Amino acid sequence: MKAKRGTAPTGGPRAGPDGFTIITKAMLIAGFVGKIGPTSSRSNDAPRYALLVPFEHALDELSFQFNRKGWGYVSRDEFSEALKADGIQPFKIRSSEAADRKRWQDCQRQRMNRAA
Repeated sequence: MKAKRGTAPTGGPRAGPDGFTIITKAMLIAGFVGKIGPTSSRSNDAPRYALLVPFEHALDELSFQFNRKGWGYVSRDEFSEALKADGIQPFKIRSSEAADRKRWQDCQRQRMNRAA
């Protein structure tokens, strides 16, 4: 649609996997970056992506893969900048949406137990 209007689509957080840098695409293929939101299929929010493993683990694995293929070493700064440019959120044990969903489920479970 944008091409028809005369403006080319650009990369960035809203572009999704097609607009990601090569570093983020490699992490996506390896399964270290994944879609974490929106949690509702009815939501019109843009998809959100995050690291699914700790930062150090992802950096070590990416460096190993790039060195194995002969592409060179990926520095911590390069890795951080690629994730930042693509809007990739840092690794968390549990997302805020998951914590909210768990809290809601616990409340529902308590209501069901009281009603029984």
